[in-house]
Amino acid sequence: MNFTGKVAIVTGGAQGIGKAFANALLNIGMKVCVCDVLEEQVKKFIESLSIEQRNNIIFQKCDVSSFADFKNAFDKVISTFGRIDVLVNNAGIINEKNFKKMVEVNVNGVVHGTQLAFEHMSIEKGGHGGYIINTASEAGLEPSFLVPVYCATKHAVVGLTKSLGHEYHFKKTGIKVNAVCPGPIETDLYRTFPEKTVDAEEAKKFLSTRTTITPDEAAKALLQLLQDDKNGAFVRIDIDGLRYSFSFGNMNFAGKIALVTGGAQGIGRAYTNALLNIGMRVCICDIQERTAIAFIENLSPEHKNNIIFQKCDVSSFSDFKKAFDKAISTFGRIDVLINNAGILNEQNFQRTVEVNLIGVIHGTLLAFECMDISKGGQGGHIINTASITGLGPLYIAPVYSATKHAIVGYTRSLGHEFYFEKTGITVNAICPSLVDTEIYRTFPSKCVDADEATRFGAPLKTLK
Repeated sequence: MNFTGKVAIVTGGAQGIGKAFANALLNIGMKVCVCDVLEEQVKKFIESLSIEQRNNIIFQKCDVSSFADFKNAFDKVISTFGRIDVLVNNAGIINEKNFKKMVEVNVNGVVHGTQLAFEHMSIEKGGHGGYIINTASEAGLEPSFLVPVYCATKHAVVGLTKSLGHEYHFKKTGIKVNAVCPGPIETDLYRTFPEKTVDAEEAKKFLSTRTTITPDEAAKALLQLLQDDKNGAFVRIDIDGLRYSFSFGNMNFAGKIALVTGGAQGIGRAYTNALLNIGMRVCICDIQERTAIAFIENLSPEHKNNIIFQKCDVSSFSDFKKAFDKAISTFGRIDVLINNAGILNEQNFQRTVEVNLIGVIHGTLLAFECMDISKGGQGGHIINTASITGLGPLYIAPVYSATKHAIVGYTRSLGHEFYFEKTGITVNAICPSLVDTEIYRTFPSKCVDADEATRFGAPLKTLK
């Protein structure tokens, strides 16, 4: 995309990340209005620019927690440049001792700017659409014990970005909303960090373990978001580099294709119903042919048109490949794999391992082959059915518990960003407790001790 001649507002643009953002936008030919309370710093920044860039930048003193101040900034930009295409909500503070001001700046300020941007840029109101990019933080994605209120404000920015980055808003307004989530950056905020936390000494120890990046490196994330034309996306930037973070708040799965193993009954059948209900098309893979066919026959005509069945033993790679081939030949692609098929049989533990673990590996290998963006795919999602016994022990079914622990380890390993960046595939797991299924009803007879299993299960309640 070409942003030459486009107009941006950057809040908190006098120093640090905001200054780097303003420089980066000027360098790609944009016109910029810097909004900040630090008037002298902005003047020095503008004076340091080339003559050409000075002609493309203006300053408006602005406290973003004041709606009136922010509106004055928008009015000045419109009167000077005639339009606004990009708002960068970057202004932010850390001060756990004055948490109210922090909320006013970090949360209310972002909301103020967003409301004004929607008013000026929305195609519904005669605008041209545009972009809002919010500076969140890694503290908006993870806990931060030293700055709990700051962490809360950045989680709020993430939530606002996810919500406004939904297609519902984009279709109405033509505005895309994204966020940059930096790690530690060498800024004034970072240098004064310890004294603004709940424990200065602990904060100093914490910072001694962290490595910072420069504001200019953070600016690359801003440009990446604009260039990639994303919506509802989050770019993380820190010592490990730049990468998109996981966010599913704006995803629409209508028309997407899912393959569900063990989908004829129990949890798999419930998964299939749920996917059909959100407009997805589904291929059920199961060895229970009659049960699957009876399930399909009971569906509504609309849902019947969106489902196919392939008999499949997931422990057989060739069987599983036929299921993938059928789904692709019928629907053209696969977007989601749900590795749900599983059994419990301590007396035949080899079979339990083959289905519960080897089957998941088979499906995952085939999904990576089909969906991997580095191989021409479009990315996608793998969701594995693990179990609460994959998180803790189950003494009456140790091999079953072992296979579910294996799925958890496999999921966590393949769910690493290393794989996501290469393949565009997210890998997650569901870990249900006791569910009223065939496995649960036959549970005692398949354990190492049927009587003990009966006693174990008697006081427990199941989920549907």
